[in-house]
Amino acid sequence: MRQRLPVITSHITVNGLHTTISGNRTNFRIFEVDGPGGSLTLQGLTITGGATTGSAPGSPFSSFGGGILNIEGAVTLKSLAMPPPAWSEVLAVT
Repeated sequence: MRQRLPVITSHITVNGLHTTISGNRTNFRIFEVDGPGGSLTLQGLTITGGATTGSAPGSPFSSFGGGILNIEGAVTLKSLAMPPPAWSEVLAVT
């Protein structure tokens, strides 16, 4: 990926079939889901290379969720891989 994806504010399903979505160590997170209408279902994916640097400057969430940030939305994960760093650094749920 070379640019940030739009914030998810409606229902989106991504079926990857062993696909990798990589932020390529850029300065943005891969997915952001915002409620109340945001709903993301991910299946058969590897998410890697997302970052929080430069994401939502000044926001209380700017240092969480390099892979997925969920702000009062809904996230369903099926057969999903998130390589190191630890889950707590990759997935943030508020």
